[in-house]
Amino acid sequence: MPRYRVMVYGTHDGLAFPDLLVKYTSGLFYELKVKQGECIPVEIFDSLDIRKSLLTGSLKKAIESGAVKVEYSDLEQKKRKRKQRKQLKELQITKLPSVEEEQPDLKKEEPPKEIPQQKSEEITFVDDKDVNFSDIKTVEDFSKLSYFKKTSFAKQSKNKDLLTKLLKQDALDAHIKNTIIFHLSEL
Repeated sequence: MPRYRVMVYGTHDGLAFPDLLVKYTSGLFYELKVKQGECIPVEIFDSLDIRKSLLTGSLKKAIESGAVKVEYSDLEQKKRKRKQRKQLKELQITKLPSVEEEQPDLKKEEPPKEIPQQKSEEITFVDDKDVNFSDIKTVEDFSKLSYFKKTSFAKQSKNKDLLTKLLKQDALDAHIKNTIIFHLSEL
């Protein structure tokens, strides 16, 4: 486990760490204060408290500002070097080819072949403002409506034949189908 050595003077009592609370035998809690040159006694704290302080608390801020220096043992330093080397090797393996290697010879390049596109029937939608439900007499007329107009038509139409034809459509939305079924049961 690394040691955290205080490098600055702080106050008369030492550098304060307000999120690391020391519990005394009297039951009172006081913030940790460490004098310059001494190490923070991490062994008296819960490991979660130290980790929390390292991630977002006063210990992180002190390390970033240079007030606290992290000291690793020889064994920990070797482990860190191994991890760094391993990460560098992984980066070199996944490294993208350089720009010079990536540029193809333009003389050998063939023009891209055009992919034939499938032509589908264009559906023209009816302007929703000008819709008169009495004009809708076929499934094709119904398919040109917007979703909300289809729902309104399913609720208001009196044409049972058209509604039953619409129920047989596979592409019809489930909500609209349910609305048609409910409206037919009312008619």
